[in-house]
This record gives sequence, structure tokens and C-alpha cells, in this order.
Amino acid sequence: MQWQTSYSPGVPEAAQGVGQVIVRDFGRLLRDGRLGDAGSPLGSYRYRLLVGLSQAAWFVTSFVAEGFNDAGGQVFQGAYAQDGVGNQLAVNAVAAADGEPQTPYVRPNGVPLTPRQVVRRPETDPVFVDVAAYTDYYRLRASVSRQAGAVNGYHRYDWPAAHRPTLTQAQADSAFAQGCNSGEAIPLNAIDNRPYARAMLVALERRIGIGGAPAPMPRERLFTAGAQPADPALLNGLPGREVSVPQVDDDGFPLGGVRFPAADLPLGSPVPPALTPVSTASTTATCGNSGGWHPYTADELRERYGSRDRYLAAYDTLATGLVSQRVLLDADRQTLLDQAAAEWLKAPARS
Repeated sequence: MQWQTSYSPGVPEAAQGVGQVIVRDFGRLLRDGRLGDAGSPLGSYRYRLLVGLSQAAWFVTSFVAEGFNDAGGQVFQGAYAQDGVGNQLAVNAVAAADGEPQTPYVRPNGVPLTPRQVVRRPETDPVFVDVAAYTDYYRLRASVSRQAGAVNGYHRYDWPAAHRPTLTQAQADSAFAQGCNSGEAIPLNAIDNRPYARAMLVALERRIGIGGAPAPMPRERLFTAGAQPADPALLNGLPGREVSVPQVDDDGFPLGGVRFPAADLPLGSPVPPALTPVSTASTTATCGNSGGWHPYTADELRERYGSRDRYLAAYDTLATGLVSQRVLLDADRQTLLDQAAAEWLKAPARS
């Protein structure tokens, strides 16, 4: 189902949008269990989700917005776009609208869609879950997609973690090797968003009826709107459009959204919020997906929290609250506690 010529040379430049057609027809195959008049060896499936992360989330957004979820009825009942925030791939109708060549990426000045522009076919649109990372406000203009009001069937959640949490040293080395932050190595934000993604997918499954009667999605969680950052280099703006970033607390974390325990009980500050250059100029201009990190010293942590045990007890209380709100799975609560315990031990002796 590859839609990118650069990665699949057999895809002609003018046909990169065929990937959406293939995904539609594959979803229909899974729905109906038939290949023409013959039965499919894959069988049929009662429930079907379309899931994408980052660039693939833009594929999901484009797929739904352009009406591909209709193939003699609804193809996918649920769609999950992590770091989608209304962005579309420049294929099919999007490319035709401006007369430019198709490209499996956003136009550098592409305007993100509002919820009503994404889900506007109530008979066939899926339940749509859209997730924004903190850095998406700086690089992907996440504020634009929610300057309009919410609509039925569209659910948005904002996370105080980077679009691309830096979980390994190799990831950090790669970022600086490509010139992020002018090549100057600094600590990077490693807050793990994967447990929260798992909870969102389970919530979406429950919403469409997997595992029992359909249940409502958790309430939307959006950051508190702010203004433009003081440093203009941190914002990937849009000509003629207001693009803003969230208000932040004294530690530099965005206010509102899904309050991770790592944001309410921080072991450091997410500064700078995004690595420069903050751009969508090409598929390789991804520095702004990562954020910086200023770790607090061991003395600062003891002054704030007393001891690691007291810190972890407070952390567990917050995590348990998120479980009750259905934005975290209980199975991941201990995972987060173990991560927090390990991060505490990494605190430097001095700044």
C-alpha cells in the first residue's frame, strides 16, 4: 500500500494518491470478505480501524476528508490520527486544487483542516480521534485546526509530550547529525506518549462497540490557548493565518490537555519546546518534532518532592486518576512508575 514514489519506485509520480484507493478497497475486502464473486481467504471482520502516526496520520486525515471511507457504505468505523492535527497529504484533490505535482507530504504552507472539514459525511465518516503533541503546535500549526468548534464524531486530545519522544541515544545523535539545534547537542524530551496512545486506541475500540456496548469517548482535552512564542524561530507560521502555541506553567509545560504525571510532577523543563529549524519544507525537515529538556538536579528534586518514594507515591496517585478517566490503561500504570523511578536516578548533581 506504499504511496510514496521515493520509497517505492514502482509508484509513478502522478499516481501517488492511489494508496488511498488501495486502502479503501482493502478495507472493503476486510468488511465484505469477498474478491468479486469469490470469497476472500482473509475472511470478513465486523470492526475495522484506520490508524496512522505522524505522516501516516496525515494519510488518515486525507482519506477521511476526501471521502474515501465510502465504498458502498462505511469502510472503517474508527480512525485514529496521532499528530494529524488537520494536515493533509498533497495528493489527489489536494494536489489538483493548486495545480502542483503530487507529493506524499504536506504543502509547506498547507492550511490544516478544521474538524468540520474532516468529518462532513455523517452516513459514512468514522469516529475520528485526533491527537496533538506539544511540539505539533510549534511545527504543525495544531492551533489552526481547533480555532473552529468541535463537531459530532471528532475527538481531540492534546499531550504534553514531543511528537517524537527521544527514547534512545541513537535517536538523539541522529537529530543533531542532521543539523537540528544548529548541530549543538542538548538533552531531549523523552516523555513517553506510547502508553497514552494505547489508551486512546482502546477508548476508540470501546466507542465503536468492540468488547461490549458502545461507550462514549473520554471528554476532549485541549491546551489553553496562548500567543506566538517570544522567539519567532520556534514557530512554523502560515501567511495570513494566526498560529499560536499554548500557555505554559512555571516549568514550561503547556496548560490544559491531558495532564501526564510527568507534567504535573516534572523532573525537568521542556525547553526549548521544539528543536530548530521548525519547518515542514520537506520530508527530512523534522527537527521540530523533537523538543529540548532541562533536567532538574538531584538537590532540586529533593527540595521539590522530598524523596523518590514520596515522589513515586504522588505520581501513582495522578496515574490512577488518569486510569479512572480512561486516558491511561491500568496495565500501563506500573510501566510509567518504573520509567519515573529510572528518570529520578538520572538527575544530574548540578546544572
